[in-house]
Parts: sequence; structure tokens; C-alpha cells
Amino acid sequence: MLRMRRPVLRIALVLALACAVSLSMLGHAAAAPLPPELTLAFSPSTIVGSADVLLTYTVRNPNASTLTNISFLDDEATSMHFLSPFTGSCGGTKDLISVPNPVPPIFPPPPPTSTNYFRLTGLTLGPLESCTITLTVTVSVTGNRTLTNTTGTITST
Repeated sequence: MLRMRRPVLRIALVLALACAVSLSMLGHAAAAPLPPELTLAFSPSTIVGSADVLLTYTVRNPNASTLTNISFLDDEATSMHFLSPFTGSCGGTKDLISVPNPVPPIFPPPPPTSTNYFRLTGLTLGPLESCTITLTVTVSVTGNRTLTNTTGTITST
């Protein structure tokens, strides 16, 4: 009888060890990184008529690991006209894009309009780092207006 118990004990021990290893590996599964965070602030945030406004984009990596190829595209109001070059601490490639809007098929055609975009590509941020990009625009509005903007989708790899 003693000899029969040893194989059973060995099998039970091997199974217990396999379960313990499997459970410990579950706790170490790599979690997917959080996406980068993007905010936009206006200064001043409320204007009357026409005014120069400072736009400040802040990009933040909320992860304990580096994020690469951070990119976003943000469309600006048609009432905004860019005045200054970009400044700030963010790397990557920054540019302005103006895309002509389609002209409706009416006569006489309305004046051409376009949509302005601010684009950032190829930014790398280390763990828990953030950076800023600032630029000045002239905003023309009728009456009193509080400036708000929902930023575009931000991505990374």
C-alpha cells in the first residue's frame, strides 16, 4: 500500500505545482497601456469681437512605460487665423493644414471656405511625462463668446 500512495502523492504534488505556476503567471500578465491624454486651453477663454488668443495643448503619458508615435489632428474654428509659430516642450512634427471645403452647387457660389487643422505626429513621451505646445491665433466673433474646443482623437503605439 505504501508504494501505491507515492505515485498518487507525486501526481498531486505535480498538479499543485502546475496550478501555482499558472496562477502566478496570471498576476503578471501585461496590461494594455492607457492612451495618451490631450487637453486644450484658451487664454483668454472669453472674448468680445476680435482678439488674439493663446492656445495651449498639453499631451500627457499616464503610463509607467514609454509611449511612441503619439499623434493627433485637431480642427480649429473657421474664425481662427494662426499668427505665431509653435513653441513649447513637445517634440515630434507639428504643422498646420488648411483643407478647402466643398463649394455647394448654387449660383452665385459662396466665397470659398476651408477647415484649418493643427497636427502633431511622431511624439515620444517617457513614463508619466507631459509636454506642451503653444501658438497664438486671432479669433473673430460676433458678440461675446466663450471659447471651447474638444480636441481630436489622440493615438500612440
